[in-house]
Amino acid sequence: MSIRSCVECGKGVKSLSGLSRHLDKCPVLAGKKKRGVDRDVGDRRSSGETSPYRSQPAENDETEDIEDGDWIDIVEDDAPRPLSTCQNQSRLSTTASIRIESYEEVTGKKAGQAFDDTDNINHENGRQTPKRPRGDLSTYLPFQSATDFAAAQWFLRAKCTKGDIERFYGDKRLEPMHKLLSFSSHDELLRKIHDIPYGIPDDVWKISEIQVEQDIIGLPSSTYDIRYRDIKSVLEFLMGHEPFEHHLSYAPVRQFSGTSSDNRIYDEMHMGDWWWTTQGEIPEGGTIIPVLLASDKTMLSLHHGDQAAWPVYITIGNLDRRTRRKQTVPGLILLGFLPITSETAENSRARVYHAAMELILKRE
Repeated sequence: MSIRSCVECGKGVKSLSGLSRHLDKCPVLAGKKKRGVDRDVGDRRSSGETSPYRSQPAENDETEDIEDGDWIDIVEDDAPRPLSTCQNQSRLSTTASIRIESYEEVTGKKAGQAFDDTDNINHENGRQTPKRPRGDLSTYLPFQSATDFAAAQWFLRAKCTKGDIERFYGDKRLEPMHKLLSFSSHDELLRKIHDIPYGIPDDVWKISEIQVEQDIIGLPSSTYDIRYRDIKSVLEFLMGHEPFEHHLSYAPVRQFSGTSSDNRIYDEMHMGDWWWTTQGEIPEGGTIIPVLLASDKTMLSLHHGDQAAWPVYITIGNLDRRTRRKQTVPGLILLGFLPITSETAENSRARVYHAAMELILKRE
């Protein structure tokens, strides 16, 4: 990338817009204007004899010597950044012209088709049956109104104790406010909070046994307990989590830099050739959900310093990589635990691993 510099003071800038802002505050140019030289400078610009900047290679321009007091904060040009199908900004250069080809435009086939919210696919007979209208569900469920929900939220954020809440309900002067709420005590408030639907619906951890044969003939099979979640429920949660709405991709695309097809851009998983090719192997309108698994042995130092666990985490390729890596959102979910084996033979450990993964990934 070329670094431009002002011909008046020699300061380096990164873009034409940055150069324009710098020229407005250039101390050398300002001094010339005071001496009446600004007219000559304007004549040179209008005639095109000399450019107000010169381009130099980045390695030849010592931009590190620029002092903070004299430096004008330069930002990138305001050109639109390339967008993926989930409307996430890419970290690509803003100077490049991005061209996007959708799967439907190129092949004429639909992909990632969305169904109407009032319909639900019945997989048993292949027809659509109506869902329960969303109007039947309160936005503030299990609270009865916005006021009811706001009061519970205020009690929690204010860190009110059980005694504080009981005194609130014991004050007869506040009875008109009491009638607006669906709970009348601290215990009722906690029960309602615990009834708030969140996370994976019907989330239940399962415990199953696997038996693995020994390499040595005559030895009994080893038995291991496997703890895991239903993978189908986890995938449905990741695809349906409302905060992920603008971070999910449902169909493949191709991105190119410029008008040529030679400079292909691979920024997210749905931009790869594998997704594009596999899309043609599934029913038209369908959505591919790439399952990504990760596992690493972990010591349970918080509660059991001498205990070890081998957690298995799951995420999906439809979710953009930035969201998947965030620690503050449930982009990576704990799916289960692999057993810690005492097997010494490599083949026996491999059989334990594959038997456990087969159970965890089995759709029930």
